[in-house]
Amino acid sequence: MSRGLGWVQQACFEAICKREATKMDLWPTTYTIAADIYQVKPDKDGNRWIADAQHGAVKRALEGLQRKGRITGFRDLLQARTPGIDGHGELAHIWMTEAGLARWLQACDGAFFAVSKPTLTLLRAPRVRLSVF
Repeated sequence: MSRGLGWVQQACFEAICKREATKMDLWPTTYTIAADIYQVKPDKDGNRWIADAQHGAVKRALEGLQRKGRITGFRDLLQARTPGIDGHGELAHIWMTEAGLARWLQACDGAFFAVSKPTLTLLRAPRVRLSVF
């Protein structure tokens, strides 16, 4: 059995690094990484559809990268929220390198975190602005 990265793991790592290098607005989720590495094109409505097998392969690859300490991943409720649609949050699993994690922590104004590979623990909730619709 190979001890190096497989092609899916390598592609996942490259997709995460590419998104961090271009400083895209949204952190990469398992879904967006899968759509990127399998080069899924948007349909006429702008949706990118991935197969369950593709999603599962990417999940396993990302978990392997996290075990090796190459990336950090955690669940985030605010990541996939779409304002103005229905007001509900969506649970997403976001992934980043150590450099991306440092940038993410800077973006969390007022939050204190305890970071230890491969877990991230919130010690004090960040300030949140609430709106009444």
